[in-house]
Amino acid sequence: ADGVNDWEDALPFNSDEQQDTDRDGTGDRADAFPNDPAEQTDTDEDGIGNTRDQDDDNDGFSDRDDAFPLDAAEWLDTDLDGYGDNGDRFPEDVNEWRDTDGDGLGDQADPDADDDGTADRPEGLSDLLVVSTGNGQILRFDAASGGFRGVEVPDWDSRITFQSALAYRPADHTLLYTGDSGLRRLDLLSRELLGEWIPPFANGGPSTPVLGTGFPVALAASGERVAVARLGDPSVVSFRGQAQARLDASVNWQIAADDVISALSEDGSGGLYLLGLQRSLYRTSGAGVVQLSGPNTSWMRDPRYLIRDGERLFISDQGRNAVFSVAANSGELLVELADLAALGYSEPAGLALGPDNSLLVAAAREHAVLAFDRDSGAFLGERIAPGQGGLLAPGALLNVPALGDRFPADAQRVLTPNAGLWFNPERSGRGFDLQRVGDRLAVLWYGYDEDGLPSWLLAAGRLEGFEFSAPLERFQQAPDGSTSARAVGTLRLSFDSEQRARLQITLGEQELQETVQWFAISPFVNEGNETGVYGRDDGPGWGISLDHQADTRVTVAYLYDAEGEPRWLISEPRTGAEDAPYQMLASFSDSLCIACSGPASNELIDAGTLTLDLEGTGRWRNNLTLPAPLSGRWTTDSTARRFSDPAERPR
Repeated sequence: ADGVNDWEDALPFNSDEQQDTDRDGTGDRADAFPNDPAEQTDTDEDGIGNTRDQDDDNDGFSDRDDAFPLDAAEWLDTDLDGYGDNGDRFPEDVNEWRDTDGDGLGDQADPDADDDGTADRPEGLSDLLVVSTGNGQILRFDAASGGFRGVEVPDWDSRITFQSALAYRPADHTLLYTGDSGLRRLDLLSRELLGEWIPPFANGGPSTPVLGTGFPVALAASGERVAVARLGDPSVVSFRGQAQARLDASVNWQIAADDVISALSEDGSGGLYLLGLQRSLYRTSGAGVVQLSGPNTSWMRDPRYLIRDGERLFISDQGRNAVFSVAANSGELLVELADLAALGYSEPAGLALGPDNSLLVAAAREHAVLAFDRDSGAFLGERIAPGQGGLLAPGALLNVPALGDRFPADAQRVLTPNAGLWFNPERSGRGFDLQRVGDRLAVLWYGYDEDGLPSWLLAAGRLEGFEFSAPLERFQQAPDGSTSARAVGTLRLSFDSEQRARLQITLGEQELQETVQWFAISPFVNEGNETGVYGRDDGPGWGISLDHQADTRVTVAYLYDAEGEPRWLISEPRTGAEDAPYQMLASFSDSLCIACSGPASNELIDAGTLTLDLEGTGRWRNNLTLPAPLSGRWTTDSTARRFSDPAERPR
């Protein structure tokens, strides 16, 4: 909504633009030449539009001879890796361009690029990426256990659909995926969204390739080459390069003109297998294509995905509701490996090879990923349970290396745990809030004392690799409002990912050990969020924590009762307007203190309301009364200051 009626808005789907004087499709605000339909951009701001300018970036090299016509700092790319020679540490090596630790070994080949002692990619471990078509995300799971590892590509990055495809390029550890009808990239180590790599239509300089008409539905990566199949096009186009793509004109593979490619798989020798919707199977041979079976192969009905496993191929068929094993050299049917219908599942989609001789199969209708033995076809169970991690209608699957060092170019960081609330689902009712403050973590434990009353403690210290250990401090408030702290124990966390850890708390003779996880209150992640610890400018030793995920928020208040003892209140997760009030609750439990045992239970009692308006007035207001057996009131109307660092996108 931009306040201009669509009938009068030249660009009704762009809230930043309303007029297009020269009717060239670029709104006047973004158009450097709003009265010239032939020009829209002036990169070097010399008054000559890029269409007519022979040197768009004014670096002294004509666009025709400039490998980077829109970058004045680069003009030559000797190894054609997409990184200009001026900034390329290895200008003659297509697979390398950076050497973080200066040891002469490029980061891509270096198992520990920043030389911090933590491997960037642990050997022998893999994760599974899954296109979650029902909510437009790409999710990461542990390939062996099925444990959720986080949202790899969020829904706001681009339009992800049931046709979206995935490919992994080991040379630069990059995920290639299709979204918004283009080919996009993600750095799998830093998790940086690199944006559109190849657009569907021209929107860059003269050397920028395009996909052209047809949604890209299948990808296959081999070395630095990426092959793309498009909807309605019987041919395969190929691109090379890394940071910057270039068309590989040497490839011109085409299947039958009346067929449509639904899936691709590399053949291990630089070629491809191609699956056609006309119930056909092809293999590239040199510059041509050989048809192995079809059209109208008798055992196929609606083939969707394929993957190579040595001398055999696996093909999922939604019409037969099954997965078949096929001879890779001839296309001959070997066996129906998996009958999903007999197991109560349907719509087999993406395929991947599991780490335990398993074949992983997406069951789209049941929102799960199944595992079968590749040789016998025995059903090994659900590798990813229905809906886990917000998984909806899984499509394409892809194996990628498991994560080690999440910051391979930063020797001071290995992992940053997700900010917000953490808990043990089996002992729900207690937990902690975790935030990053500079180079330290702040962990606010909210639990119970031996009388079953809510009580909080604070631990703050450095995260060393995957390990955190710090003294636990108990705060008290004096009658004059001042606060003091004393050490009462130790809190340790051993992280195995951004959202799972082993917790150990020691308080005198009491000890607690349990596995905890980040509290995912929404299946979506924010592009920017307000998660953090807030308080008054004078930092009086009390405040609130806010966990903000998508349109859902939870807040915890850390305060003192009338006797000056540390108490906490928590809200229910809520959606709605940012400044809507939170209904705060006091929690009491006889089974959740550190020394307590028995079935977890707690009683919640209303304690009043709290309002945060961080985006608007920047103020917070509360009118809280601690219920019996506690006593005390807490009222405030002040500016809210954020004490923690802005939360990174959760994984």
